[in-house]
Amino acid sequence: MLRLDLRTIIDKLVTFYNFDIENCKVVKYSKELTCFEFLVLSILSQNTNDELAERAFWNLVNELGRPLTPATVLSAGEEVIIRCIRVSGMYKRKCETIMNLASALIKVGEDFLSKAPVEEVRNFLMNIKGLGKKTVDVFLLFKRMVPTFPVDTHIRRICVRLGLSRRGDYDEISSIFLSCYDGDWRGLAEAHLVLIMHGRTLCKALKPICNKCPLVSICCFYKERSSSSYKRL
Repeated sequence: MLRLDLRTIIDKLVTFYNFDIENCKVVKYSKELTCFEFLVLSILSQNTNDELAERAFWNLVNELGRPLTPATVLSAGEEVIIRCIRVSGMYKRKCETIMNLASALIKVGEDFLSKAPVEEVRNFLMNIKGLGKKTVDVFLLFKRMVPTFPVDTHIRRICVRLGLSRRGDYDEISSIFLSCYDGDWRGLAEAHLVLIMHGRTLCKALKPICNKCPLVSICCFYKERSSSSYKRL
């Protein structure tokens, strides 16, 4: 697919949803939270919805105070952390990841996240057990304003359905967008967020609402679905 085609796809979605990146909570939080707090919220967002992740985060803040720091988290201990974040689900795993992050930051200093060179920060975070490419890329994109492209399940599904990717490989999809937007941080952030909105609103996993989608004319999945049976992606 040509570079122009990909930008056209995103532009269509932006227009269709009357999308404004400044209204997105992740952008708001990227401005209001510290680097550590933003990463904690990102961890809590894994495998749950935004409302439950935010509730868990503010439970932590109400218990430990602001700014939330690695020291206050470690001092509180696992029992307190789990009680605060239980609502977000997978709380034992998330607690372990938050503790791992806090322990690692105690050694290098919290300022490392905001001041160290980007690749050093990326390598540091990727070596923390429980953090994956998506969480790290979300942090770099929205908190450090690095032109990178996080790929979540919604984006993977849409890209496969549109024929942008056959296997839904994270690095493949990310590189397609990085090549197209060529250092355009805002464009990458907008594409990331509007695709997630589309995946949650119309291009759903189980029951996609194709008859309302602005991309049906270029969607491989829709064409196959219209002519034969289809499987969930």
